[in-house]
Amino acid sequence: MASGTWRSRKPRTRFSFPPSLSSPAGFLGSGFPESPPASSTARTEQRRHAPPLTPRLPAIRQNALSTRPPILVVTQNRVNQRKVKQTGMSNPSYPVDIIVVNFNTKKYLAACLKSIRAYSGYPGDYRVTVVDNASTDGSPAVIRSLRWVKGIFNSVNRGYGAACNQGIKSGAGEYIFLLNSDTMVTPGWLPPLLLLLARPETAVAGPRLVTPDGFLAGVGVTGSNLRPILRGWGEPDDQERYNEVTECLSISGACMGIKRALLPELGYFDEHYFHYFEETDYCYNARFHGYKVFYSPESKVIHRVSGSCRNPRRLQRYFREGERYFKKKWQGFLADPQIYG
Repeated sequence: MASGTWRSRKPRTRFSFPPSLSSPAGFLGSGFPESPPASSTARTEQRRHAPPLTPRLPAIRQNALSTRPPILVVTQNRVNQRKVKQTGMSNPSYPVDIIVVNFNTKKYLAACLKSIRAYSGYPGDYRVTVVDNASTDGSPAVIRSLRWVKGIFNSVNRGYGAACNQGIKSGAGEYIFLLNSDTMVTPGWLPPLLLLLARPETAVAGPRLVTPDGFLAGVGVTGSNLRPILRGWGEPDDQERYNEVTECLSISGACMGIKRALLPELGYFDEHYFHYFEETDYCYNARFHGYKVFYSPESKVIHRVSGSCRNPRRLQRYFREGERYFKKKWQGFLADPQIYG
């Protein structure tokens, strides 16, 4: 994969895939079970929820971070009833891991990290890890120059899923956010995703992805497993459209949030995928286990689509390889008729 610059008015997707398939970049897959439940209802009945969480959610301030913001704490009064209240920091551990995977995107990476530092709240409430896949463009020097960033440096390009797993395993936050290096977060991006992840039924949450020139690059994949619908791709960023929290088949892996508490059940990213289908695989795996995947319109992230690879032949090869494996792994679940969104 090679770095590039943004040229086109109409976004060119990192996951240029046939309309018959859902967003192919993956998620934490653990393998396809031999005997899947016959329906979504059956899977829901078999769901094994993680232990009740009392997450500490960072309150994001859009301006200076000179004053430590309060922490939002979500508490459960009764089953399926939650309320949000403000409190001070009582637990010394940090609640959020932000993991960025990079390959030869030095300029984009610097902008991504700058936006994270500016718009992710009090620095003590999150940790940033960059996993570099053997970049040769000077990216490692950028990473090492930032004392608040933890760097993991691979000697070879291990692929997106494997790099994500390295970052996940190196952290300890309750909530994990995985970002492409060609993204930039915006003011207020984090709290809406944290509030969705605080729901016991949620396994994955993703933001509204918009290109730098104002076109939609990700507002969730809806429809059914066999007939997915990639909503809004390439449309102008009209705030009146796709403006509701939506349960989806999957969301884009350019920015996605997951829970550490569910890793023992759902597993990590399936490393059979190299560049495509990783997050889609994880989303399908989460839904197979009875959990939900949500899109949040209140969280906005800028995405320079295909910023980390502009080699069409290489992308096509990665896509075909991932597609074959994905269809073989999930062939039984693809027949599930449930409609999402």
